Amino acid sequence: MKRFGFIIKTGGDPEITGALQSGVDQGTRLAIAQRSSEAVRRVDMMRHTPEEINEMILEARYEYGQNRPLPGWAARMLGLYGLACYVVGMSWRRLTASLGM
Repeated sequence: MKRFGFIIKTGGDPEITGALQSGVDQGTRLAIAQRSSEAVRRVDMMRHTPEEINEMILEARYEYGQNRPLPGWAARMLGLYGLACYVVGMSWRRLTASLGM
């Protein structure tokens, strides 16, 4: 952890200075809260092995529809559809070549 320090010199109108100081204090508290939540996340990630993390990622993708496996019958149907498109395309090329189009 890096060590640091700072000094804020206040002066001028006490009302404005107080408002600026309270804004700085709120920003500091927010930054500390964000760092602590990041630290909690890091500690939580250290509880799991990389394999467990990858498994959780895959499970989440499956649950939220980003990585659904294709059923076998659907894969075969897509293969047949692709083959049919290929045959029609090749037949069209041969037909147009023989007719001189």
